[in-house]
Amino acid sequence: MIDREPFPFRGLLVFLVLGTVWTGAAYAVFVGAVSIWVGVCNLNRQGFWMPLVIGGLTIGISLRLAFPLTAALGAALGGKKEDEGLALND
Repeated sequence: MIDREPFPFRGLLVFLVLGTVWTGAAYAVFVGAVSIWVGVCNLNRQGFWMPLVIGGLTIGISLRLAFPLTAALGAALGGKKEDEGLALND
């Protein structure tokens, strides 16, 4: 019999979903970095700290969400095979 995967495009799906997650995270980090840069460039103005705080929170929250989401999606969609690495003693 031929062993067929139930979903042959699983690798492509994992790649696309994780790519989407990290593209969104990269965009959020970019926006946060621009916000921090605006705050640093306007140190002589009142309220300069607000873009610094918001930029830092944006970067922190986006990365805090991206890493666990990547791990969860990778485990759910990728599904590591149990047989990998077990045949080292043979």
